[in-house]
Parts: sequence; C-alpha cells; structure tokens
Amino acid sequence: MYNSFELNESVRRALGLYSQSLIKIAFAYLKNTADAEEVAQDVFLAYLQKRPVFENEEHEKAWLIRTAINKSKNMLKA
Repeated sequence: MYNSFELNESVRRALGLYSQSLIKIAFAYLKNTADAEEVAQDVFLAYLQKRPVFENEEHEKAWLIRTAINKSKNMLKA
C-alpha cells in the first residue's frame, strides 16, 4: 500500500511514461481525440482511487492498458 507521497509520485511517473500510449490505444477504439483523452484521464483517476499494488513495471503497464481498453469499450456502449 502506498502512502500519499508515494502514490502521487507513482501516478506522476506513470503519467509521463504511458499517457500518450493510452490516448493512442483509446483513439484506436473511439476514433475521437477528445474521448480518447477523457479515457486516459479516467484511467489515471482509477489508478488514484483504487491504489493498485503492482509486482513490477510490466504489471503496471498491463493494468493501465487493460483499463484503457475496458473504459474505451464502455464508452462505445454508452
């Protein structure tokens, strides 16, 4: 479990590393830049709310990508 500072630093690092990739993944599903950016924002909001603990960076990346895909599909359904 993270303390507040560690969580903020973890999210900040992930944001720098993966935000553009998540937007591209979401765009592939949604074909709309604004919606893709909203999905990426929702992914990082879920990261902050759920505070997942990852085994390594690959696990973190996989969680972020899967969450982006799921949120994109949910947006298409709505």
